[in-house]
Amino acid sequence: PEERRVFGLNSIHQSRSGGGHYGYEAEVSKTLDLKGGEPTCNQGGMVILEPVYAASKADYFTRTTKDQAGALLATDYTDPPMVASSSLRPRRLTPVECTRLQGFPDDWCDQLAITDPTDAQLDYWVDVWAEWNRLRGVRPRSRKQVASWLADPTSDSAQYKLWGNGIALPVARHVLERLKNFARARTG
Repeated sequence: PEERRVFGLNSIHQSRSGGGHYGYEAEVSKTLDLKGGEPTCNQGGMVILEPVYAASKADYFTRTTKDQAGALLATDYTDPPMVASSSLRPRRLTPVECTRLQGFPDDWCDQLAITDPTDAQLDYWVDVWAEWNRLRGVRPRSRKQVASWLADPTSDSAQYKLWGNGIALPVARHVLERLKNFARARTG
């Protein structure tokens, strides 16, 4: 199998044209950060690459890994000249991969739905949403909207936010274990 390569994005190199932004090859992904809105960040700014073979009618280039001619392309002037391979193209991590990277079990976000909430549960979540929306200065959700959210509370987007803004479980355990050992040693 072909070896995967990791690239950091949006590094700055002043001598490059076009603003100096480019990518660099790395062995280790950078730490998760709060750069959220930047499209190159992807909660960490790293991309897993899988090769894509391309030919340009203007530049006539292609990536080859063997001593063979490139694929023939049957296109007209409106078709983009691309031949894609299944390996080395950028892809987003799945929510399950993010869960694993943070040290949690695969099913951590499963079974969060409350399909038939009690009045007490619904009242609690209506109050939670009312406070959240008050703090953000937006209109509160209706009981029906809250009940609908309780029936299906997870989405890929919500999980990316959860894992991207959370602390990795092994790190939290390590820090808390060190604090516990330090406290025991002082009272000892």
